[in-house]
Amino acid sequence: FEGVKLNRSGQLCLVQITLSDMPSCVYMLDVYVLPLAMHFATPSGTSLKAILEDPALLKIWFDPRNDVDALYHQFGIVSQHVFDLQLADVAVRRAKGLQVNFVPSLQKCLTSCDRLGRMQKTFADFINKTGKQLFEPDHGGRYEVFQQRPLLPDLLVYAAHDCRYMQLLYQWYCENLSDEWNQRVLAGSRSRAQWFAHRKYQRPSTDAP
Repeated sequence: FEGVKLNRSGQLCLVQITLSDMPSCVYMLDVYVLPLAMHFATPSGTSLKAILEDPALLKIWFDPRNDVDALYHQFGIVSQHVFDLQLADVAVRRAKGLQVNFVPSLQKCLTSCDRLGRMQKTFADFINKTGKQLFEPDHGGRYEVFQQRPLLPDLLVYAAHDCRYMQLLYQWYCENLSDEWNQRVLAGSRSRAQWFAHRKYQRPSTDAP
């Protein structure tokens, strides 16, 4: 999910999705141009809203707090059955007896994953820096670039890459988590998936829970 300083008041512009049966394929949904696309349904009733709210379908996410805040307050969507990769990384390290004070970035998780090769990690670092130069003010960018049409090619690649390895990370973390730690991650993920319920917007902390 990408947008203009994304939260309940920061516009959601792009939705990126990968499916478990084809994890190397990333689908991009432009909800800035087509906001009703979140609610479009097939003849059988399947829609993105229905998928996100289905308690039987696991949604793999990386820190969903701002995303679910935007989804609820802008589209009326309550995401359910979420697995947060950021919390999984904290759990894996704590299970090894390490002290973890802060949550990691997605880039840090990719760098530490032994399932990715050197070239994959090098490209991940490159596209991460390229994207931030386009939209992060601290790096010379501007958030409003997500509203520019046509979208910049580098921004599309950045957005797609953001979820390109989520299923790989999920499998890797699950292999390194006991059932007890896995349940802790799911419990923490449920709490984060309710981030929208704060009466006033709460900026997510970088402190590890």
